[in-house]
Amino acid sequence: MAPPEPFADPTHFDGFCLPTVCAARQLLADTVGMLPMGCVDQNGNPLETRPMLRRPDPSEPARRSYERIVNNMTRHGRAWLYVTATGADSWPIAIEIVDAPRVAVTEHKPNGKILAVNLDGQPVDPRNMVCVPFIVDRNPFGETPLRIIDETLQLIGAVSAAGASYYTSQQLPAYALKSANRLTSPQVEQLLAQWSAARQTRRPAVLSGGIELETYGSNHAGDTLHESFAVWDSVIARIMQIPPSLLNTTSQSSLTYSTVEGEFKRWLAVGLNPVYLSRIEAAFGELLPRNVNAKFDTSALTGPVTAEPAPERVNV
Repeated sequence: MAPPEPFADPTHFDGFCLPTVCAARQLLADTVGMLPMGCVDQNGNPLETRPMLRRPDPSEPARRSYERIVNNMTRHGRAWLYVTATGADSWPIAIEIVDAPRVAVTEHKPNGKILAVNLDGQPVDPRNMVCVPFIVDRNPFGETPLRIIDETLQLIGAVSAAGASYYTSQQLPAYALKSANRLTSPQVEQLLAQWSAARQTRRPAVLSGGIELETYGSNHAGDTLHESFAVWDSVIARIMQIPPSLLNTTSQSSLTYSTVEGEFKRWLAVGLNPVYLSRIEAAFGELLPRNVNAKFDTSALTGPVTAEPAPERVNV
């Protein structure tokens, strides 16, 4: 069976293909991936960082592991940490970031406790699996907000379908040739051929015999389409808890910051830390000894941005 034509049926619309969704997920994964994670005590004082946090999965760079966690959270609503090795003290020293579709869970309904876990169809010890959930309102193991607003994304698909139809089959010409006299079919075809030839060769057209050129303004359907996408971009930025300016989308708020440093500080306080970083830290914290917590180092986001000094110019 051949795949549906693009925009042919909104029921087949994949919201993850929206440019703003792709940009938002990439920004989140790249930002979290560049942050190192360490150990702190209950008061936030730094401790010696355990190997598992410096490089969670020995088979890949730490950056890639953290990126995969975020990508799983934003697409599937959850990521899984699978313990693959423990140290002499019985605490994990290595894990594997498991993509959500590979995991099947049997839960205990009253409290969401995991009773059994299958990884790639094989049973594993539930104690070796830790879930990094996103939104746990309807699913105890997490759900992505992009699925929660699926009806809205389908509406974007409908708008896209209407726009594609408009631009491919329903768009009106921007001008018309008007004649004060009644023309025969051969005369109409000859006039159109002359006009088209003049336009293709970028030559001025000569209008005579009562022929006038009437031009139309921009079609409101096209303008409405572009305005709709601007609104949807702001909706996606809001649901993903990212300031619109960081996604190069139009802001629906008058609250703005004049520096990149200020914008990242705001994002860290109201979006990145409480929505994303804290969930990942909590999951890794379950694999650490008592009174030891996992903590991302976000100083790279909040520190001042300084430009490198320009090289001295030497006159020869």
